[in-house]
Amino acid sequence: MSKTLLRGLGLIEVVGLHGPLTVTELARRMSMHVTIASRTVTACEQEGWLTRVDGKITVGPRSALLGLASPVSQTVRQVEPIVRAIAGICDVATAASGLIGTDVMVLASAGTGGLEFGSAVASRAPVHVMAAGRAIAAQLSEAELGAVLPSEPFPGAEQVIDSLGGSAPMRTFLASQKTADPPVDAVPRTRRTLDSRLEAIRAEGFARDHGELHPRVNCIAAPWPSLALPASLACFAARDLIEQRRALIEVCLRAATQTGASAQDVIRAAATSE
Repeated sequence: MSKTLLRGLGLIEVVGLHGPLTVTELARRMSMHVTIASRTVTACEQEGWLTRVDGKITVGPRSALLGLASPVSQTVRQVEPIVRAIAGICDVATAASGLIGTDVMVLASAGTGGLEFGSAVASRAPVHVMAAGRAIAAQLSEAELGAVLPSEPFPGAEQVIDSLGGSAPMRTFLASQKTADPPVDAVPRTRRTLDSRLEAIRAEGFARDHGELHPRVNCIAAPWPSLALPASLACFAARDLIEQRRALIEVCLRAATQTGASAQDVIRAAATSE
């Protein structure tokens, strides 16, 4: 595929996730010379893929219309009320994520769980990292998983944080969470270690992350195979809060990831569990 085409698509994606942006900000996020970024933006503007508002670049009408017709867009509309329901019931940050290309990306998010994620949750990460990613990896065939995994040894926590391209808010958030506690978990660095974790996820129905990127950020995630793409539903919070509400979180995640589930199904399951 043409590098020029891929550059343009990547640029539109970054604007969609993090815009509106100036051309300079966009070039920095894309690790691209500002002249090339400006030229690409101009070409995309002429065709309606991007537009300028108050001097900043934002997604154009053509991109918006294309997105509305996609199965992923329909999935986002489907999961948003479920994500909001779980965040409200459990008082934790909740996110639905999907496998987009070789990365795990957030489709919808709500709540904070006392962590004040803000836009930090709108990041992308390799599929072997964090519970949300491994809950997706557990659904893939051997061939599918091999196609999206990086080369061994897989990137560790520091490498992943450093490589969160276009995700400066996540790096800033993690850096702001001061703690002397070491992480309980380590990011799996080999296929053998990852496969062991995936087997446990398939057996239990949940993936767990006890602070592998940061000791304060713990997570419980469930595979969500009934959507239009390999997906997961995850709850994030500080370690004590996750442990305190683990049973309720698991009830909500289990109800939400059933085929055809709605926000009302989650609310009923939570009420029944009390």
